[in-house]
Amino acid sequence: MASFDVDCATRLESALDTLNEREYDAILLDLNLPDGSDTKTIGSVCGQAQETPVLVLTGTEDAQLALDAGRAGAVEYLVKNRLDRATLPSRILKEVHDAQAGHAGWAHLNSAPGLRAAETDEPEATLRDPLTGLAGELIYCDRLAHSIAQARQWPHLFGVLHIELDGLELLRELGGHEMADRIVESAALRIRSWLNEADTLARIGAGSFGVIVDELSDLNEFETILSHMEVSLPQLHVPRVCDLDVLGVAATIGFSIFPMDGDDHATLMESAESAAAQVEGSGDSPLV
Repeated sequence: MASFDVDCATRLESALDTLNEREYDAILLDLNLPDGSDTKTIGSVCGQAQETPVLVLTGTEDAQLALDAGRAGAVEYLVKNRLDRATLPSRILKEVHDAQAGHAGWAHLNSAPGLRAAETDEPEATLRDPLTGLAGELIYCDRLAHSIAQARQWPHLFGVLHIELDGLELLRELGGHEMADRIVESAALRIRSWLNEADTLARIGAGSFGVIVDELSDLNEFETILSHMEVSLPQLHVPRVCDLDVLGVAATIGFSIFPMDGDDHATLMESAESAAAQVEGSGDSPLV
C-alpha cells in the first residue's frame, strides 16, 4: 500500500507560499480553493510547480477545463466521482514515476483523438455520451492510458475491443435518427451486460464503441467475452424501413491485447480498429 508525507493548504495563497519553501514529488490540486478560480488556480500552481507533476482534482466533467489544465501544464484531470481510495494513490505514483523517468504525463491525452475532438463546438460530448450515458472518447483514452500504467507496474494482460455498427448511417438516412438511436442504445446495453464493473465501455463515434477489459487472467477469459458478444449482438432488432426489407446493421468486432499487440494507447486502439476493418472487409460481420 502506498504511503505519502502530505502537506495540506486550504487556500491558493498559502499553497503558493508552501511551494516556494520546499520541493514536492507531486501536487494534488483541488479546484475548490476559496481564493482562486479554476483557471487562475491551475495557472498559478502549474507555473510555480515547474517540473513537479500537478494532478487536478475536481467534481466537474468539463472537457474545456481539462484542455486548459493540460495546456497550463497539469498531467492529470481527475473527476472525484470517478475515483476511489485505491485508484488515486496509483495515479499519483504513476505521475511521480513518469516525472522521474522524464516522461510527459499529459502526452497520452494531447495525442488522443478525444482531446482533438474536445476542441470542437461541443466539447462536452467527448466526456460523456448524452444518448447512452457512456464515457466519451476523452475519458476512454484517459482510462486506457491508466490501464497501461497499471499493467506496466503490476504486469498483467488486458484487452481492447473496437466494435463498429456498420450500416448505421444508411439506417439513419432511411429510417431517421430515432431508429438509429434505438439501435445504438440497444447495442450499448448488450455489450455492457457481458462486462465486469471494472471494465470500461465508451461510445467513441456515431456507431463505434471502445471497450477496455482489465486484468485478464488468461486469453481464454477474453475469448469467452468475445464469444458472448458475437452471440448477443445479432439479437438486436432493426424495424422495417420505408417498406424495404429489414436493413442490416453489421456488428464488427476487432480486438488487441496488451502487451502483445501494442504497449501504448494509440497502437492498441489502432490495432483493434484495424482488426475490425478486416472483419468488415471479409463480409463475416454478424447482422444486428
